[in-house]
Amino acid sequence: MLKVCFHRDSLSVKGSSINEIALKWISILNPSKELLQSRVDRDNSENFHMTVITSSEMKGLEKTKVDLMRINLNECNDFHLWDAGVGHVRKDLCEAWFVVIISNKFKKVREELGLPWKNFHITLAFSNGDVHDEGEKSMKSIIEWNPLSNLIVILPRIIEEYRGNYHDNDVLTLVLHFIEEQVRSDSPPSSTIIEIFRSIFLNMLSFLPNHVKEMMGHYLFQHGSVIGLRILLYLCTINYIHQDQLHSSLPKQLHIQNKENFQKLQTHLI
Repeated sequence: MLKVCFHRDSLSVKGSSINEIALKWISILNPSKELLQSRVDRDNSENFHMTVITSSEMKGLEKTKVDLMRINLNECNDFHLWDAGVGHVRKDLCEAWFVVIISNKFKKVREELGLPWKNFHITLAFSNGDVHDEGEKSMKSIIEWNPLSNLIVILPRIIEEYRGNYHDNDVLTLVLHFIEEQVRSDSPPSSTIIEIFRSIFLNMLSFLPNHVKEMMGHYLFQHGSVIGLRILLYLCTINYIHQDQLHSSLPKQLHIQNKENFQKLQTHLI
């Protein structure tokens, strides 16, 4: 359960789902009671929150408009929060630990209000004061990622939710992390993993760096997936991989004798 509300002059999200995410990562991170208490004392609450619009941003907005949006959000209640991992930042004597959150819905809320991009997070604990530098509480500060076993479950839903709108750097970073970790494991991909890779390739083709596409292609192809061959064939069509390189890695029954046969195979598989 999630609820959008005003919190310390800002617009925030609270509720049992926020608390569940926070407590899950606290059990993994295991910070001291003193660090956790600093956050409780500041918020005057045991409950956690995620800020959508800061108090300084609220000053430049028409509060009645924001309030109407808040009411509509709570009535629809059709938003999701995806936890990418837990991060840590330090500035001078201050340190903070937080969960990095991906949310397409609240990204759109900010866009509709004319506000710039914001990294969403849930602050878990801090020492000598919280760190508020925009851009610091982001993917680049993650020290513990959501494990692959969880990403396998949530990534297809994230890809679907962001369909056609993959300019979100957080989503792209999470996808790249997933690909690199799965390939690094070098374990045979399950049918679910193959389907996720296929979805990534079909939906995010123009957003992925070519070296990542090549990594995906070789990994899948080495484990017998035709999706891997499709990716490698695509890289041939854009001249990122030379035909001869692909030919040398194909099993004998798929050797391509000439350009015409190569084009037929390419048309059949892509």
